[in-house]
Amino acid sequence: MTSSVEGRLHPFAAVIFGWRIARGAVPASIAAIVALDMSVARVAALAAILVAVAAPVAVLWWWRYHYRVVDGRLEVTRGVVVRRERTVPLERIRGVALDEPIVHRALGLVRVRVDAAAAGDVFGELALAAVGRQAGNDLRDAVLGSRAMEPERVAEPTGAVLAAPSVAMLLLAGATSPRYLLIPGGLIFGVLNPLADDFGLDWLTGWLTDTFLDATPEGVAARILLGGCVVVVAVALAALGSVIADGGFRLRSDSGRLRTDRGLISHRQTVVERRRVLGVETLDSPWRRALGVASLVAPVGGVSAAAGESGGQVRLVPLDRRQRIEELNAHLTPDEPELEPHPKAALPRRLVRAVAIPAGALVVGVSLDHSWLAVIAAISAVAMVGVAVDRHRSLGHGVGRWLVLRSGSLARRRSVLDPAAPVTYVLRRSPSQRRAGLCTVQAHLGLGAGTRSALDIGHDQARRLITQLAPWVGLPADRR
Repeated sequence: MTSSVEGRLHPFAAVIFGWRIARGAVPASIAAIVALDMSVARVAALAAILVAVAAPVAVLWWWRYHYRVVDGRLEVTRGVVVRRERTVPLERIRGVALDEPIVHRALGLVRVRVDAAAAGDVFGELALAAVGRQAGNDLRDAVLGSRAMEPERVAEPTGAVLAAPSVAMLLLAGATSPRYLLIPGGLIFGVLNPLADDFGLDWLTGWLTDTFLDATPEGVAARILLGGCVVVVAVALAALGSVIADGGFRLRSDSGRLRTDRGLISHRQTVVERRRVLGVETLDSPWRRALGVASLVAPVGGVSAAAGESGGQVRLVPLDRRQRIEELNAHLTPDEPELEPHPKAALPRRLVRAVAIPAGALVVGVSLDHSWLAVIAAISAVAMVGVAVDRHRSLGHGVGRWLVLRSGSLARRRSVLDPAAPVTYVLRRSPSQRRAGLCTVQAHLGLGAGTRSALDIGHDQARRLITQLAPWVGLPADRR
């Protein structure tokens, strides 16, 4: 039986709402300073007026915000001028996340994000800006509690820790993840950007130039050394960012649910029901394979990117030893079928796709007599040949109790899915595939969880695959 819970937001939510209004004026303030050459004092005065107007609106917004769980549905009523009442059946809710940013944690509050089934976009999410920690737990239990005692696919004690990556693994996760490496790169670009002078950062730009660039000896070797130092600093910052974001990561089994807890400064808890999980996916890359590590995610329909996860999936393990990942994978999805390799005819297609751009750059470099471009393009073409071969070697699929699909090289994905998870299958055959006797079977998971594909498989393989997955689906005769 579903518990009945109702309440309103904590008064601190009014401060958050007012801050959102003031924050919305930041882009306009930057444009006024840069484009209109307005003084900082005038912009600050306008900002103060905006804050004075936003404060009572924020208080009124807080007063009119109310939520409750009753009769198998979640109801949220809000709005100042226009009243909005949103009702979500509990059956449509995919998961609940409890976040504790540093200020919330200091005040004993949490931010609640409820993901409803709405194609995995931000409109499928309900966010309660600030409630008491106990109120957040009560709301989560009321929303998910009606199905908490359903049998699990794999029996384990409630609260059992399924994965707990070490600090070393979290450091390595940041150092090998583009997700974290892009952050320091963006910071460096922002500091060295000419627009930094308009915000009083010219002293920092000048110090970096005088200290590193102008002080660097001339010569290719010296510049390469400087570039290497920049890369090392970026990797170190990325590794530190991973530890801050995912410190204390734990994956737990929680009464028919999977729960993740993470974060050193801002704590985040994400809870999804086992029956909403469509499978598990192992992600790796060449450098991670060389180090014997990988990460694990779970595709979950209806989980939006605004919930702190990538749209349509929940991270189960940021990074861990390959053996531990395989053990957890086997625990969550036992009795996986063996992978069936794809035809050798798929290799030429991988080669053409991988080498096309470097080959084009090589032609341009030679025709324009840019030797440096030609050399870089030639090296890239040779490297991409190896990538193409690895991509072909990685192709594979299998079906049994689970549907297994594997593809990719620089970002390889091995998906183990419930065969009932896809909402539809699509058979695609391009002109080049028809000439090679190949095709691609796409499995659309729906609800924002994306599409997984069996790339470049033989026509007979596609027939067997779809027949095993959906016996009622017929394939047309081969029309090569």
